[in-house]
Amino acid sequence: MAARQQAGYVFEAFVYSLLHVRPLLREQRERGQLSSQEATRILAGAEDDIAKELGVSGLSQDIELWEYRGGVDMVSRGHFKANDVLFVEKQYTSDLGESELNSLRDLTTEKIAAHFATHLRTAQEANTADYVRFRQQFHGAWPRDLSEVSDETQQKVGSHLRTLFPDLAQAPFDELLTLSLMCRYNCFHSGFFRVCALANHNCQANIAMKYSPRDHTVTMIAVSDIKPGEMLNVKYLGDAHFLMGLGKRREFLRSWLFWCGCGRCAQDALPAALQEYMRCPQCAQYTHMPVPGDTNADADPLLPLDVTCAHCQASFHWDDAHRQPFRELLARYMTSSFPDNARALATWADAQLSHVRALKVHPVNWIYRIVFYFLCLPLTSLIVKAVEQVRQPRGTPALRDVADLFGENGLRKHYIPLLAELQAEERTSPAAHCSLLDDAILSSETGGCDALKSLVVIWHLIKDFYPPYEMWSIHAAICNLVCLQLLFQSQPGVRSDGGPLSSQHALTLLQRHGPYIGTDGESKWLQLYNMYRAKVADPKNLPNLTKVKAAFHTKR
Repeated sequence: MAARQQAGYVFEAFVYSLLHVRPLLREQRERGQLSSQEATRILAGAEDDIAKELGVSGLSQDIELWEYRGGVDMVSRGHFKANDVLFVEKQYTSDLGESELNSLRDLTTEKIAAHFATHLRTAQEANTADYVRFRQQFHGAWPRDLSEVSDETQQKVGSHLRTLFPDLAQAPFDELLTLSLMCRYNCFHSGFFRVCALANHNCQANIAMKYSPRDHTVTMIAVSDIKPGEMLNVKYLGDAHFLMGLGKRREFLRSWLFWCGCGRCAQDALPAALQEYMRCPQCAQYTHMPVPGDTNADADPLLPLDVTCAHCQASFHWDDAHRQPFRELLARYMTSSFPDNARALATWADAQLSHVRALKVHPVNWIYRIVFYFLCLPLTSLIVKAVEQVRQPRGTPALRDVADLFGENGLRKHYIPLLAELQAEERTSPAAHCSLLDDAILSSETGGCDALKSLVVIWHLIKDFYPPYEMWSIHAAICNLVCLQLLFQSQPGVRSDGGPLSSQHALTLLQRHGPYIGTDGESKWLQLYNMYRAKVADPKNLPNLTKVKAAFHTKR
């Protein structure tokens, strides 16, 4: 290991330590052959200089690697709690054009590999010192050689690169292919993060990369409680793609040239997965009908193009015409800008909810996740802006912006009726239960304005797979909008068409979401509440301050 480090193969030495040295020290410690202090001292002597050279700090001793499916994967050997830091990695910089990726569009693994191959080939041909150093410093990164790469990936990427370098001899071509794939699979945030890349993908990840553009580092944190023996997995998708349904999500993951085999994908493919339900065109009952992707749909091992209704046994084929409405909807969302004021956003939401209702999908279908995501993304920013304004009262303009948040946005017109329909259907034809029906806030006339209920809906739609601490912005937006509505809903001239909020429902929301906003968020909430509660027309209708404080500390 020391010899590899001295020869310039620092990352390979690092991988060797996590793959062999750490497990050996752990086993000796568990057998009583080494004390914890001795194991820590030996590990520090083996890894400290390597970690410093790699730009890695704070690496937990409870992280190891093991051989997994032709490569390696990170595994936990200790207990981690949500928000625990596993390590911090400094970006590795090169002159291979990684920073140019942000300006490129419609990227696939083939195109990304070709981008890097073009830069690599010039240096390879001249065998520059930088090229030799790059090969050394990436030795040990995945793929360690082409035998670890699937035949399909070799064929697709290799064929694409051959069009660029048709006359290159096989040996240098294989080297170029391997290095370009290394670059592709170790590049995140327009930079190389080799240690982060040791973690594999999962659609229900337990760790997450937090990129800091200020110092070009990634902090890897736990986003859920992790037990010894659990694999440490990240998600390769951004939020919008991560929230998509089974077919579309797997289609985007397919750009990495693998079919995801995680538990969430398997669960979404089961007949009881409500997030994939639509009304059968024949009998009009809800049934499992996952929308396939548009590329490689016929090859997806989890998604048949032909489905059968669980009720009437009618067959349905997902041809291009049936997929078109979903394709157009997603394309519009992924390429559009969104309103920057509350009234325009409410008008936009009304139109989208009306449009999606016509698709006859289940109220918890993934397409609603997308609609509410793109509604709540600008909504959370508007709530932050409104809170900042009323902290420093400036009269009518600030109050008008706050009041605009309380108006209708189409939720009670287009979405809440679907829940009522579903409740009636469940009484006559029991099926998989929808947890949205258990939330009295959504059905209550005093459960708050449409914007508040929209935030509650998106929380319900993603809470089963989205780590709660990663939903901080949703928790904070709900708590802040509760505060704004309690304080200003009875002010003269404030719109009330979006629905009032009762003290009882306000406390319920604070108990559910308040514990996730942290002590700083709680302190700012209470400060704002105390600023205005004495000015409310009837302060007796506000929640008791003692109960409010207790709500923030409800056991999660």
